[in-house]
Amino acid sequence: MKKILCAVVAVLLIFTGCSMKGKRIEPLLQNLSSQVKIRHKSIDYEAQLVHDESQTKIIYSLPKSHGGLTLVKNKDSCSAELFGLNVTPENEIFTENSAIVLIDSVLNILLSGSDECEQKIQDDTVILSGKIGDDRFEAVRYKNKPKLISISVPTQELTVTFEEKIIK
Repeated sequence: MKKILCAVVAVLLIFTGCSMKGKRIEPLLQNLSSQVKIRHKSIDYEAQLVHDESQTKIIYSLPKSHGGLTLVKNKDSCSAELFGLNVTPENEIFTENSAIVLIDSVLNILLSGSDECEQKIQDDTVILSGKIGDDRFEAVRYKNKPKLISISVPTQELTVTFEEKIIK
């Protein structure tokens, strides 16, 4: 009788999917387009953030003084566009502490698929942490959806909060 009971329990465990391995977390989407709220050096911005494998683009809508300003960071350079005027500075006015450079660096690490980030599962979210240069960053994403909730680089006073609504 004990042998039959053990066999039944073993079969149940196999067919119910009980195992030592947890559910694999779906990777983040490689192409990202989202409305974001950015807080950098005590200033609040609202913008659309677009990222793909070749570039990161921030199109500011607020504050009004920045409305329409578009910053683009690609592999080799940064540029700014406003009212159709495009400027690609020869001398690097976009430092490694610029919001566009920091955001691009964090997104490239998060979306690279490498194991450069530490992961911690907390309730329905996953907290990813790592380093860009000498600065630590933290990103929070949904556990069951391949979408970001926020990115922060505390030493640079940068926080990016992603809205749930996705723009296509």
